[in-house]
Amino acid sequence: MTFKVGILILEYSLYLKYYNSIKFEILKGNIEINGVSLNKECVTSVNTLDGYKLLNDEQFFTYGFDYIVVAVQNSYIRQIKNQLRRIIADNKILSIDIFGIIDFDFKEYIKLLDSKVSILSANCWGGMTYSSLHMEFLSPTINLFFETDEMFTRFVSNLEEYMEYPLEYDKDGFADDVGKYPIGRLRDIRIHFLHYKTFDDANIKWNIRKNRINYRNIVAVLRTESLESAYNFVDQCQYRKYVITPRDFGIKNQIILEQTRIINEGMSFGDSLNMVAGGKIHIYDVIKLLNGDKSFVS
Repeated sequence: MTFKVGILILEYSLYLKYYNSIKFEILKGNIEINGVSLNKECVTSVNTLDGYKLLNDEQFFTYGFDYIVVAVQNSYIRQIKNQLRRIIADNKILSIDIFGIIDFDFKEYIKLLDSKVSILSANCWGGMTYSSLHMEFLSPTINLFFETDEMFTRFVSNLEEYMEYPLEYDKDGFADDVGKYPIGRLRDIRIHFLHYKTFDDANIKWNIRKNRINYRNIVAVLRTESLESAYNFVDQCQYRKYVITPRDFGIKNQIILEQTRIINEGMSFGDSLNMVAGGKIHIYDVIKLLNGDKSFVS
């Protein structure tokens, strides 16, 4: 299937930035550009742009595209979706920045979006991965970390039970890079909300996002340097899972961040993981990984 795509160009420089990537998706047969709409500041007297038909607003928004790609700073995408909600569904509006994702393939990306995957992560990997893919957070484990590997394994192994418990304030923590932050307690599990200013804020976000969990498609990810923790997680977690390790532990479902493959050899395991999750270092094809394709490792 070739998807019918329209491009809403609000920032021409962003369109030019991803011009070649868009052309590549066309060459692969993944998309066809059926129309382009320009910001009024980019008005031109011609009828086409780079061979794509220029449409006025009425023509563009009534065309019936499968997807509309918006060339605008990503921080404005939510505002654009709100403005166009009566015309096109939120999930049909995409940031042009998706064309900058490493190993990007439009069909595989749409498959991932449609799967509504919920990533349960023991640390910031999940949130950073969602953000790098320009996807909605369909998990409560965002911008936080679990106090121990064992607590995370217990959490994902009994997920539906733990989702019934209220999140309660436990105490404050402190980190040099963020200062004071809240620590929450979910029955017998401590969760450090490292990137939240207050517990109330953390609790609100936790409850909103836990209601988005898609129990039919969960991926659980543990980052650990402990062989015992890795084995326990793989053995006890019933969902599709991956263990991110600094070396080969000889177990299934592992992703090895070999230090010889990290550009900055002095980087810690945790910092290396954040760079990979943020799309700054290439170790694996994250779209394939989340889609369950076993060929995700480069």
